[in-house]
Amino acid sequence: MSRRPPVLARALLGLLLPSSVRDDFRGDLDERFHRDAERHGVRPARRAYWRDALSPTVHRLRREVRDMPLSPGASPGSSRGEGMISGLLSDLKFALRMMRKAPAFTAVAVLSLGVGIGPNTAIFSLVNAVLFQEWGVGEPDGLVDVYSLTDDGRHFYSYYSIWELLDEGAGDVFQDVTAYTIYQGHIEHEGDGELVLGEMVMGNYFDVMRVPAALGRTFRPEEDATPGTHPVVVLSDRYWKARYGADPAVVGSDIRLNGRPYTVVGVAPAEFRGRIAPGVGTDFWVPLRMYPHLAPGQMSNGNLSITGRMRPGVPAARSLPAVATVASRFNETRPESRGEMRLAAVPLASIHLHPDMDRAIGAMAALLFVAVGLVLFIACANLAGFLLTRATDRRKEMAVRVAMGAGRGAIVRQLLVEVLLLAAMGGAVGLVLGQVAIRLLLAVDPPVDLPINLDISLSGRLLVFTGGASLLAALFFGLTPALESLRSPVAATLRDESAVGGRKAWARSLLVAGQMALSTVLLFGSALFFRSLQNAAGQDVGFSTAPAAVVTVETWANNYDDEAQRRFVQEIVTRVSSLPGVDGAAATWRLPLDLGNITTRVDAPGVEPPPDADHHSLEYTGVTPGYFEVMGIPILDGRSFTSADGSEDRPVVILSQAAAERFWPGESADGRTVFLGGDMEREHTVVGVVGDVKLWSLTETPRPYFYVPARQHSAYGTYHLVARGRAPAPELAASVRDEARALDPDIVLSDVGTMATHLNYIFFLPRMAALLLSVLGVMALGLAALGLSGMVSYAVARRTREVGIRLALGAERRRVVALVMRGAVVVVVAGGACGLVAAVALGRLADRFLIGVGALDPLALVAAPLALTAVAAVASYVPARRVSRVDPVLALRAD
Repeated sequence: MSRRPPVLARALLGLLLPSSVRDDFRGDLDERFHRDAERHGVRPARRAYWRDALSPTVHRLRREVRDMPLSPGASPGSSRGEGMISGLLSDLKFALRMMRKAPAFTAVAVLSLGVGIGPNTAIFSLVNAVLFQEWGVGEPDGLVDVYSLTDDGRHFYSYYSIWELLDEGAGDVFQDVTAYTIYQGHIEHEGDGELVLGEMVMGNYFDVMRVPAALGRTFRPEEDATPGTHPVVVLSDRYWKARYGADPAVVGSDIRLNGRPYTVVGVAPAEFRGRIAPGVGTDFWVPLRMYPHLAPGQMSNGNLSITGRMRPGVPAARSLPAVATVASRFNETRPESRGEMRLAAVPLASIHLHPDMDRAIGAMAALLFVAVGLVLFIACANLAGFLLTRATDRRKEMAVRVAMGAGRGAIVRQLLVEVLLLAAMGGAVGLVLGQVAIRLLLAVDPPVDLPINLDISLSGRLLVFTGGASLLAALFFGLTPALESLRSPVAATLRDESAVGGRKAWARSLLVAGQMALSTVLLFGSALFFRSLQNAAGQDVGFSTAPAAVVTVETWANNYDDEAQRRFVQEIVTRVSSLPGVDGAAATWRLPLDLGNITTRVDAPGVEPPPDADHHSLEYTGVTPGYFEVMGIPILDGRSFTSADGSEDRPVVILSQAAAERFWPGESADGRTVFLGGDMEREHTVVGVVGDVKLWSLTETPRPYFYVPARQHSAYGTYHLVARGRAPAPELAASVRDEARALDPDIVLSDVGTMATHLNYIFFLPRMAALLLSVLGVMALGLAALGLSGMVSYAVARRTREVGIRLALGAERRRVVALVMRGAVVVVVAGGACGLVAAVALGRLADRFLIGVGALDPLALVAAPLALTAVAAVASYVPARRVSRVDPVLALRAD
């Protein structure tokens, strides 16, 4: 018996197969020849046997080669001298053909990757616009901001006297030093007025910032030499274009600022938006010496920002000992003081918004990136699962290529091009989705009325981030599964004898389990933040949050003196209180849970001030009679203010419970005497004690606070009118507005709203955090469900014949469904358990952002797994139910 195939068979093998595969076929065919001879006891005709044995293989190889799109190195006709560019173009054409042959796979893979990259692109755009937007100043490395340090190490504004000491005594380090402060003014243009945000600055401000005027000029030194003598203004590029249509004739014209004429001397360049914060545009600049008109007392209330320009060649580190020396000199001027001034110098290049805010915003940005990163990992796991399944289906294709003589390097290059093409398409989809998402996010009006001007346009940094994320996703999660198709034995694959290994099935299961774990983390996080939002809404803030009208009147903008402001506000309160359906109305300088504060020193006879301080420092506000009743703040001791408290020869004060406990713990404060500083510098009699209210945040401990009658002290300039009644709050607010307009048609009303809109400020961040995490959680859950459904669908496709046998033998369809779902249940439970452990660990990192809820919140621990289980059950049940309804006869015919 011959041990070699006949000449025709050898010729066929030599023509079609390379030597490595040819040897496998020879050995296999010899074994089959001898096995058949021994089984039948006869020796078959050699030529007929080899023809019958090789014919199916030859025909299949020819058919697959004919139908398969050619690629470099994958066909016998490929030229080894083909250039790299030509080869890549051929690979690209082949990749596009393969995508057209599997449009469903292409669409799902690209969309899945795009959904993962989109949120990352949106968050990166937001963080890039907030934290990495340029200040627009010239030579920013030479600028240093100087802050006063509080006792607890926070960076605060500084004093005018500190600027004087820096200007006089730090000339060896600073080339020049300037100061400025934020200011909101009322500008009238062609009979139309609006509140705009600006800065009062020193005459050298633009020189220190190295910002020349784009039109006209900036301020001259003499325009900031004497108080109230030079009403000039520089407009921002944004305001100039929005209100004046970029008309150059605006330079030299007059505008009315707070009811007085100011001459426009210049327009700032477009890239400079002021020093309030990146993304918050400044509309105008006026000399700081105009404070007597714009903001009386501004020069002495410690509300100045200071920036110094370092001398050429002097490093920024030299500013630290310089400001320390200035702080020592300042302390020497107050030898009797027990408090100590401390200063900090921070290079502008290291500041994003504010030294204290940067840490909190950075932590929030990190939390958001973790959340969107989890979505991206889930999308990448989906992509890996799809490509792993596709690699299994392409085993025979790869075996044919190797059998036809294609080098593995050429095949790897082809697979790399396919994966990179998927990544490019997914990145493009993600970029579009990200831009849509960030615009939807910025379309949400923040509760703070600020001219937000974030640059979210496409930039090189954004494109690099998106491209890098897409490339990393493709290389780490796409190429490895694609290469799996090269691992199968060529000969066995060509004979259809290579079964899908358990290793690949386990790989798919691990990917889906990872998706379930990451989805659990996001679902748990969204549940925590929803619980936090619920707790925030239910917090006892110390005052009534029931419907009420809240209208803000800016009396300073109409050039009223103190007495005129007090009379105007009292008249509005009287009118509104007499309206039908109104139960009460009152006014205050500052509402609880509002931005801004008013602070002064307080001394009580026989009560020592805090250590390292000369006086107690307390926040306060002025109110009109009836304020506590309208706001629902309980009177705990003594009485409320009355109209008789308007006499200046009988100054009175009402303390909060925390303030009374600070001065006279366990004793009654009614009738006691306190000495107040500032413009109230005289003794005041305590006539009552009221309950504590939340002043800054929902999580703060009670803060000492006190109230004075608004009629007894200098007008603050801004009054918040609160009115309650039986009418709906919006209608009541409209009535308050009408009464104010009836008194003065030109009165400036900066806000006409309700108590609910006022509280939006404090609930905005918790609400946005809960919303964002919920959206990300739903996206993650949808991607994970898609991956689970794909895993189950592929598994049942491989088990169709088995299912047909079971059904033919009488198995119940519900048992078949349970059998198919059993594997999915194991994967979901394992992934969910691991995810829950990780979620609890990561939840501790979010404690600082939560209100009244911890990482072990029982409702969140139950809600996340339940949501995951419900969606996973549906995702696995649909393909399981579909296979259970297959016709057994058709299933038995499946291969």
